[in-house]
Amino acid sequence: MPKRIYKFVKNNPRVSLRLRLTLWICVIFTIIQWVAGGVFWLYERDAINRINLDRLAEQGGMIVSDIQPWLPDISIALLDSKINDANLAGRFERFYVDVFDASGRSIIPERATAVDPETIPIDRAVRRGVAMPVTGAAWNHEVIRESPAELWALLMPTTGPDNRDYVVFVATSDQLVQDQLGLVRQMLFTWLLAAPVVACVSGWFIAGIAVAPFARLQDLAKQFSPDSIGRSIDFESSNAEVSELVAQLDDSRRRIHEAFAAQERFLSNVSHEIKTPIAVMRMEAQTLDLKGAKEEVVYFVDSVKEEMKRLGNLVESFLTLTRIQDGKGLVRGRRYVVNDLVMDSVEHCAVMANQNRVWLRPELFSDDALLDAAVAGEPELLTTMLDNLIRNAIRFCPPEAGVRVMLRATDDAIQIAVQDEGPGIPEDKIATIFDRFSQAGNDKRAGRGHGLGLAIARGIAELHGGTITARNMAESGCEFLVILPRADRGGERATTPE
Repeated sequence: MPKRIYKFVKNNPRVSLRLRLTLWICVIFTIIQWVAGGVFWLYERDAINRINLDRLAEQGGMIVSDIQPWLPDISIALLDSKINDANLAGRFERFYVDVFDASGRSIIPERATAVDPETIPIDRAVRRGVAMPVTGAAWNHEVIRESPAELWALLMPTTGPDNRDYVVFVATSDQLVQDQLGLVRQMLFTWLLAAPVVACVSGWFIAGIAVAPFARLQDLAKQFSPDSIGRSIDFESSNAEVSELVAQLDDSRRRIHEAFAAQERFLSNVSHEIKTPIAVMRMEAQTLDLKGAKEEVVYFVDSVKEEMKRLGNLVESFLTLTRIQDGKGLVRGRRYVVNDLVMDSVEHCAVMANQNRVWLRPELFSDDALLDAAVAGEPELLTTMLDNLIRNAIRFCPPEAGVRVMLRATDDAIQIAVQDEGPGIPEDKIATIFDRFSQAGNDKRAGRGHGLGLAIARGIAELHGGTITARNMAESGCEFLVILPRADRGGERATTPE
């Protein structure tokens, strides 16, 4: 099972880096905690056994010192009295005490012993003269109520008043030790169960801190586009690895920008070179005398004029886009009343609207306070921007539908909304609709475009300090919203160095 989980996490690209780090931290810390728990258990078990053995030796020593003056003639009653005193004063549950001489004979023969003296090393305890733990003894179960596994026993040598050697056998229940070990086990078991949870929670936060710069880089990468590739990457990080990655990304961005710039220069040069022959061919096609010409010739000439017109518009679009991206489009910041801007664009697009049987409905400012609402910039470029938006809306409108051009105003901005009644923009195209050569991919649009109109419109809006956004409306159609700074309220005026 763990092997399957490892393969799934390793080979599944949908598993995030943060989750991978969290799992690794969780596994490593859990193993460390479990190993530490095992070591802790062994240490605590040994320490508890050692401490309680020392306490048993201490308590046994007290019993030996109490009965030593009475050896070897100690009575059963006196011995039981000393044992009871030890039971009351000690930490252990109960004591079993027998006294043997050096030959292994009990000095109280009328009392049944708790252990068979032949199975305990009495002679060795006498020779060593120190307390010895007892293991492997044969217990008298008529006296001992506990099982041998539940007993601790010591042989404690001493010398009686008659200068003879004696050995006191002291045994007790290990219930106290088991209680202490049980408490340790319970605490350790609880901790070992909680350890993976604590490790996973801690790992999740630690991994979050580790991958936070990459999330910021991801957001930054989403902003990259052909139009923004010229801006350097502004990303500060205290992490050396992330800083190095940012430097490499910025170097790659610079090389891509240089390649784009070379491409733009090439397109600009080519556009300028072919602009003149296109104009000459179009003019000659328009001045041809077609009287008496065959129908095929007339059709051919009309087709040439139409294609030359379209090719000329494409060249102009290339030049306009290049001029905007080079920052040379806006040479002066003139005031342009937005009512006039909308009406100028509507007039420019009226012929195309009539050809496609689409009506145009401008909704201008009628409030006296807004009649002079204006934007600042290059009138020709502003008109081109709005023309492109209206023409794009006309292309996607079905016959007998309409295009609305609406004005709204805030304290510091003018909003121009262009709404159509077409099929809308596919959701997967909204994010790239303003890219160059981007097409909606809808066969229902009227006329052919080059995929440059919206890119030009956005470039002009940004050149004037504004923005353009697109969204699908609830019922049908879409809306392009232009927001430009107001020039009649002291708003920012779009200016560009000479």
